[in-house]
Amino acid sequence: MKKQIQSLMLASLVLGTASAALAGAYGEKGTAEEIPAAAPSGEEAAGPVMRRSDGFVTDAETARGLYAEVGSLYAEEYHPTIVGDAQFNKTWAQLAYGREMWEVGVALPSYEYLHQEGVGTLKDFTDLRLWAKVLPIRTKLFTFGGGLVVTFPTAGSGLGTDEYGFEPFVTGAVQAGPASIRYSGGYNVYTAPSAPLAKDTFDSFDENLAVLAPVCEHVVLRTELTHQHLTVNDGDPVMVVPGADVRFDLGNNVDLLLRPSVGVGITEAPDWQVGLGLAVNAGGL
Repeated sequence: MKKQIQSLMLASLVLGTASAALAGAYGEKGTAEEIPAAAPSGEEAAGPVMRRSDGFVTDAETARGLYAEVGSLYAEEYHPTIVGDAQFNKTWAQLAYGREMWEVGVALPSYEYLHQEGVGTLKDFTDLRLWAKVLPIRTKLFTFGGGLVVTFPTAGSGLGTDEYGFEPFVTGAVQAGPASIRYSGGYNVYTAPSAPLAKDTFDSFDENLAVLAPVCEHVVLRTELTHQHLTVNDGDPVMVVPGADVRFDLGNNVDLLLRPSVGVGITEAPDWQVGLGLAVNAGGL
């Protein structure tokens, strides 16, 4: 418990420092007397911001103001030849704040339920994650940048690593007509766990390839291909995750988003999953 409290205090300090630093480096420097621009440029003039779901944190896009999302996911994995089938449920929440060139955010500890027949059940909160990213190269056709995700050991017994994690990543996007093709990749390394666990037990290479395309002003379709290489056993879970964003304009530059998704496991991943996110984006903040 002491380590969990210390991790929460440290996470709060890190997030506040990152936000202030990025605001100073990339933020608006105008004063009350500044004459507003005639029109926004780049993607801000093109309409609603499109975001990945599974790859939200490392996406080559940023929140324009305050973004808050809660959601739930259910998945099943079948084991016809080995120990029993597994069911998994996760309820999660995340907050992000940013501008066109930068974003900081926090993924609050999710509550997870894992049951495997013949093995047992685990249910508790997981680790806390903070992230920060910058997109210094941003044109109408191409976006490129990078960032860092930091994991804090706040989880209950059995569902966390009990170690600090650091994942530097690169992210980019290419505009192909109305569609956006995006890729991100990062290496997640954790502080060494205690014996008998190997020092790279929790390390992994994570990548996400996605295509997002607007159907109309209020609907965006997305398909993501996720891949994770697990260092400890050379595992390679791969999953295809299609979904959609349905946007409702609440006025005053505030949007409500419904974000349904489904998933199909390709290799070493849950056989199927279904999820739903509910988000509010307050662009005026």
